[in-house]
Amino acid sequence: MNGHTTLRAFYVRCAGLEFIAMAPSAGIACIDAMALHGAHAATAKPVEVQP
Repeated sequence: MNGHTTLRAFYVRCAGLEFIAMAPSAGIACIDAMALHGAHAATAKPVEVQP
């Protein structure tokens, strides 16, 4: 391993907001959003890349 973490784009819904976040996984995107906004729930799904 080279010590680098690959970030991916996720659509996140948290505290009535919808935004795109960069994170290594959907779980981390949710945890970060909940911590940032003081919320108890969040959802995240990957942004699909269009060819």
